Amino acid sequence: MWIRTAHLTPADPWWSFPADHHIYLFMATHAIGGFNVAPWCWRVLGPLIAGLFGKPSTGFQVVTFTSLWLTGAAVFALVKRSGHPLHLAVTGMLLFFSFAFAVKFNMWDFWLGDPLAFLFLALGVLCIVAEWDGLFAVCVAVGVIAKESVVFVVPLFYGLRATRLWDRRTARRTLLVGLPSIAVLVFVRVAIPAWNSHSAYIASLPPPIRWNAHNLPTYSPWFILRQTLARRAAQPASWFVRTVSAFGLPALVMAACGGRRSLRLLGRAAPFLLLVLSQELFALNTERLLVLAFPVVILLALEGARRLEEQGARPWVFPALAGSSCAVCLVRATETSPSALVQLGVVLVFIPIVVLGMRARGAARIGARTTS
Repeated sequence: MWIRTAHLTPADPWWSFPADHHIYLFMATHAIGGFNVAPWCWRVLGPLIAGLFGKPSTGFQVVTFTSLWLTGAAVFALVKRSGHPLHLAVTGMLLFFSFAFAVKFNMWDFWLGDPLAFLFLALGVLCIVAEWDGLFAVCVAVGVIAKESVVFVVPLFYGLRATRLWDRRTARRTLLVGLPSIAVLVFVRVAIPAWNSHSAYIASLPPPIRWNAHNLPTYSPWFILRQTLARRAAQPASWFVRTVSAFGLPALVMAACGGRRSLRLLGRAAPFLLLVLSQELFALNTERLLVLAFPVVILLALEGARRLEEQGARPWVFPALAGSSCAVCLVRATETSPSALVQLGVVLVFIPIVVLGMRARGAARIGARTTS
């Protein structure tokens, strides 16, 4: 997939567009705290690691490739730890790589901190399932330095561990393991002040970075909320389409087949999912924001696969479906995400295969009853 993806280097037509890559390159070539425009100035982990390389561009590419590769491995381990068999662990891993806005988009714009955030988020969910509480606290505390939204996984700790709606013991445990990440978030914001409204400082920055800074003259939540809602109101219909695009049709169709299995997991993960969804009130990159929910979406999809298998679907169908979803991402190097029609075509190919398997099992059961 890395080979079959264009990369945002100076040779790319989009390079001159004043976007995040200019900011993170600037951060990688300056000391920590040497850049003070929020929220980028608080996402220091990626630029810090990339800056250790002789060439920042190489550093960012290494960080992105390694983070996405390890996230796939973490998803595989998460699915296995959740009690699913090997073929569904492979399915879950392939589903992650089929999420174009998690993987292919970040392979193109390899300057972003999202891949590191995905890695620490996936490791955090793995730690919840494996009951590695100390490691969970460390993962989230480090992850929020890559991107603050990693902290959303803390409520998921309670949701997946609680034995009832209000579980006092698990609530205390959640608070305990979540405090380090909150402390890190507060420390970073105090140590690196935001100077978005300091006109003299903004004027000293390179032109592409000034353009971004002028879009956020203040990092007040109320200002950002009003600005975002006003821009979303102009295009209300696109939100649903872009939400589906974040994960693709195959995973969402599988999740919809889970029945009660999916509903139980959905209830447990509701606070985490609402926090992920709340990002839509403060930013416009719909697919990039929502794809942060990938661990839960994958688990929901696998619950659907388990239910279909119980009704007779062949186990090999699901890794094949996920693999096909990955394969269509390889067709065009310059395409961020396969079109909805292509994804629909993939789903339509596998629906009759699943149905025939279920009918064959039903017929076998009827034959067995008749014989007995």
